[in-house]
Amino acid sequence: MDVKGTFDLLEGHLTIPADQVWTRYLLRWTQSAERELARRDATRVLTSQFAPSGRRLLLFVLFRRLVSAATPALGAEIDERLRALGGLLVYDVRLATSEQRSRVAQELLSDLEVGAEDGPLARVPLLAPLLDRLVAQFVDMALELAGRLACDRVAIVEALFGGVDPGPVTAVSSDGADTHRHGRVALALTFQDGRRCFYKPHDCMPDVLFASLSSRVLADDLVVPRTLARDGYGWCEFVKCAPASSEADVRAYFLRLGRSFALLQALGSVDLHVDNWLACGARPALVDLETILSPVPRVFNDETVSPDVSGSAEDDFLRDLNLSLIPSCLLPSSAGGVEFSVMLADGEGQTCLPELDGRRVSVLGYEDVLIEGFSEGYDRCLAARDELRAAVRAFSGTTIRRLVRNTNFYAQVLNRMQGRRALASREAQEGIAARAEEFFVRHGARHMLPIARFEEECMMRGDVPYFCTRAEGRDLCGDDASAASVVMPDFFERSAVEAALERIDRLSEAERDFEVGILRESLRMALVHVPETGGAPSAPGSALEPEGALAEAVMLFEDIEARLLTGPSGARGWIARNGELEALAIARPGLAQGTGGYGMFFAALADAQGIHAGVRRRARELAELCLDRLELTLEGLGRARIIAETAIPFGVTDGLGGALVSLAHTERHLRDGRARELVARIFALLDRADIEGARQPDAYAGLAGLIL
Repeated sequence: MDVKGTFDLLEGHLTIPADQVWTRYLLRWTQSAERELARRDATRVLTSQFAPSGRRLLLFVLFRRLVSAATPALGAEIDERLRALGGLLVYDVRLATSEQRSRVAQELLSDLEVGAEDGPLARVPLLAPLLDRLVAQFVDMALELAGRLACDRVAIVEALFGGVDPGPVTAVSSDGADTHRHGRVALALTFQDGRRCFYKPHDCMPDVLFASLSSRVLADDLVVPRTLARDGYGWCEFVKCAPASSEADVRAYFLRLGRSFALLQALGSVDLHVDNWLACGARPALVDLETILSPVPRVFNDETVSPDVSGSAEDDFLRDLNLSLIPSCLLPSSAGGVEFSVMLADGEGQTCLPELDGRRVSVLGYEDVLIEGFSEGYDRCLAARDELRAAVRAFSGTTIRRLVRNTNFYAQVLNRMQGRRALASREAQEGIAARAEEFFVRHGARHMLPIARFEEECMMRGDVPYFCTRAEGRDLCGDDASAASVVMPDFFERSAVEAALERIDRLSEAERDFEVGILRESLRMALVHVPETGGAPSAPGSALEPEGALAEAVMLFEDIEARLLTGPSGARGWIARNGELEALAIARPGLAQGTGGYGMFFAALADAQGIHAGVRRRARELAELCLDRLELTLEGLGRARIIAETAIPFGVTDGLGGALVSLAHTERHLRDGRARELVARIFALLDRADIEGARQPDAYAGLAGLIL
């Protein structure tokens, strides 16, 4: 490379805060990478494809990785030195002043540069080898990228840039993307004339196939980036956001978003969270298509060790829900105040919703438009069923990504593996990586440990594990879908193609109505409509007379009855909020999410005098439906040897206590012995309940008091 040393290339363009000045020590690794690139780039491919600024920013991608890897260990060194200053810092280093932090960071940099035998690096002997490994991965990745760009440039120009060569790459960004497959990462490339594209180091043929499929079913409703697919990688169009020009554009956006939901539901797409969408004026754009088809894994847990709290495997309503929009990440769902649904994520920095007059517009006020679009899109899919089947079969031979765990799990483990204790010895690192095995052991699935061992191998080299499969295959693979990379043979019950074909075969008017019901209920639970007329809420009135109370109870009953969903199978039930993720879920487990409370209310109404006999009859039917759901839950729990608190919450206020009370009241009103029998079954299960390990503070006092 015809460039100067890294300290000239990077340092002059870095702005490093004074309290992070120690990161300058890591520039010697970027210098090492530059030397190695110069040595191996004999044909000067990198130089020809990347302008000096592009090479500098490519090295900055490495620098950010180095900082991320070194921060857990050397950040702990900073904290230790701050505590040594005494005072309140002994208890909380967050109280340190900016001057104290800057001074300690400068001292650490000096000690690192001296390299004393008893210096900071001596306490983390595995840090330097870790950084060396990241450099080696980066060099391989950079040369691979440059070679592919040189080879494909003519095709890229024709496919993505209208035949006009954009010049060399002047800027590179990884935008925080995870590294997979020995340090490979998706990159955004900016060329000399300002145009951009994405480089994706995985099979992009599914992107091409989905673009063709969606254009036939949705016409111009959904923007899908143009993609040039190559063997194991691809180049994708950079889609730009654009504001809406009018209220009509906003309505058109939500109408088209609803139509897109219908197609994605018909294919069984998952992981369609907010980060995968952009708003392009009056049209939504879907920009990450790795999970557009999704295979169905086999049930791997031993139910005698880890019971399925959803209920029986023969639960038709649960099956209907699992094949609905709920697993897609399209419906309202949040955790820690962060919204994952494209319909609602209007926070700062989000670009998935239309912008009108400088503000982001969520689905609030456009719910009926979105649902109208969904119904239209669903009917289009129903009419084009044969065409959809043929389009899905065309995915055979491509590679489909499969998410095995939440990426946050890997991030947490990797952070611990790069901490001071872990970098003290390989044994310590391996012990932390072995956390991946705990889940399978806890669920009685030791035969699945090859998955955990592949995860450990990836995390030991600094990667986030990448699992995939052939679209028509049932093996779970790692890194790529070749025969040599199979991690678990026959892991999937249905391949991605088979699962999508099953979804297409299910298309019907009954399923459309079911999905519309789920959409309406999810939006009702997620959205708060503020009346246009302000003012303080009215004060509560006096207690209702019996007649008024009964009338209000009937109104409440009719509201709950209206939200009862009937699946394509004919099974009925409700959806509820999952408290942990603040997401939609089936009303389960029956002992913890309101089913017992519903049943108690219905039973009381069925037993009430002074109301219409038809209401009482319907209320009794729904009370019995609630008991059906509780029975399904207990069937699953009955197969377990040990019942953990995650299966039955033991506290009065969080599940089991409420279920016992509700069943007692239900029996008092129905008087048929069925609810009493369920209470007896719950008590029989308590012999297997891990009450000693309960975390709810009222587990002992509350549950014991109820039993007494």
